[in-house]
Amino acid sequence: MKKRSLSLLAATAIVALLAGCSGGASAEEDKGLGTADKPVTIKFWHPTQYAPQIVEAFEKSHPNIKVKLTVVPSNQPDIAAKLIAAVQAGDAPDVIKAEYQMLPYLVSQGAVAPLENLKIDEGDYRESVRGLVHFGDKDYGAPEDFTPMMFFYRADLFDQLGLTVPTTWDEYEALARKVKEVAPDKVLGNYNYDSNDLAGWSAQAGADWWKADGEKWTVGIDDPATLKAANFRSKLIKEGLISTETGPGVNNMLADGTILSWNAGAWAPGTIMNANPQLDGKWRAAPMPVWDKGDTETAVSGGSAIILVKNTKVRQAAETFIEWFTDSEEGILTRWKYSNNLSGSDRLDNSKEILEMRPSPIDPAQDYLKLVASQKAKTFSNWGPNALLMQSTWKDIAPKAIAGELSMDDAIKKLQSTVVDDMKRTGFTVTD
Repeated sequence: MKKRSLSLLAATAIVALLAGCSGGASAEEDKGLGTADKPVTIKFWHPTQYAPQIVEAFEKSHPNIKVKLTVVPSNQPDIAAKLIAAVQAGDAPDVIKAEYQMLPYLVSQGAVAPLENLKIDEGDYRESVRGLVHFGDKDYGAPEDFTPMMFFYRADLFDQLGLTVPTTWDEYEALARKVKEVAPDKVLGNYNYDSNDLAGWSAQAGADWWKADGEKWTVGIDDPATLKAANFRSKLIKEGLISTETGPGVNNMLADGTILSWNAGAWAPGTIMNANPQLDGKWRAAPMPVWDKGDTETAVSGGSAIILVKNTKVRQAAETFIEWFTDSEEGILTRWKYSNNLSGSDRLDNSKEILEMRPSPIDPAQDYLKLVASQKAKTFSNWGPNALLMQSTWKDIAPKAIAGELSMDDAIKKLQSTVVDDMKRTGFTVTD
């Protein structure tokens, strides 16, 4: 691993951010919590279809606060560019949903403000995600959700072929070989070069790609844990034991049973069933395999925070909304009605309301939400300021490694060097 420290210019900018110099309105400017005669309005950007239900429930319990919702595309680079442009133009929202990978970039660009009234360490937020919104001594948002990776599989075909759900990655490899023996036209799984999957598997193996310590960063994308995770998939792909299909072809292969399983985030059942409703009851979920027998932690694929935007004039109302959305019983229950992702707060994990809220999205006989809520997952200490660049870079590099144009070790090292070079170019000083 290599130590990184901020250049004086970059350090000064981020220290100013962490000190709240680029934060929201002063107490004199803030519009407060509104009144019945003069309600206050929050502008809110959120990319998911359940956002209107969230807004409706909040406004019902907070009649003096109105929420003007804009449903934005889910593409993170596009959202980041749109938000930064809006901040510069003085037409930004007050609150926005952003994936954890995007938040450090928004902090470095001065587009978001630290929370003042909401204390993340005093809430019921999961320990594993608190660090993903924390920079310096400030919190730049509250965790909305947390998506543990699961092992989804075609239970009907597993039964027909005499297959057993793997609990370790060694068992997974052995099962992939058995599939090729008993059903040569099928594969156990698929990997489409998604950097979130690589990050999740690497974190599960012990990797921590970015660490911030004051003005210093540690970047460890090319550490042994990542090489272990990447080479494991590479071996399976090169031997034809898993596929590398992308786009609509994946849904076709899931539908016709060519792909028998999928290691993905807890959001996956919606993707599977929306594209293939005829498979209702044929898919089941299990904990994702672990590296060593006896381990209990899975990985993470995705997850987002609800963050406060720079220069808001409705800080009190906005932070009230953020806390209600992410750490109140009503907010959590409302979101659970429409999302399979685990809440960023563990307040209601084992509550009767959560566990009986709705049937399983895949197999009605399986208590899916209870299974998801029981998962513990490893994730990084934090994402780096150029995590979005990492994602696009891996999408370009990974196919070349799979095609044999460079080794997987070289691919990971190239990913590391690209990330580090970009940090240097944008004002970060690199020290070995």
